[in-house]
Amino acid sequence: MSDALVHVAKPLLDQEAHDLASWTTIMNLTMIVWNALVTRDSSGESMFGKLPMMLSRATGLPESVCAEMAGPLAERKLAAFPDDDRFVVNLRVDELADGRFYVEATSMRGAEAANMRA
Repeated sequence: MSDALVHVAKPLLDQEAHDLASWTTIMNLTMIVWNALVTRDSSGESMFGKLPMMLSRATGLPESVCAEMAGPLAERKLAAFPDDDRFVVNLRVDELADGRFYVEATSMRGAEAANMRA
């Protein structure tokens, strides 16, 4: 799961991530986008369509800015992992002594994950 999330976030990490705070922010955004893509509302629709509004409420940023941030991440997830329906339940980013970053993600799938999404 960790490798998949880093793959999705890689262009943004390469461009914007220079410290632990920026790595953590980008990886958290990637997790939120991933989870929105694999989560369905009561009508069976992906929660991704509601994500810009939810991010806007949480951050105070305009919905258009939130959509611009989430869109490329969603495209990369769907292109690289179209059938991967794992739900990320935990994410941790640490900086190693040599300056590299370590990402650890825990996920669930199936009925157990569906119960957490409800």
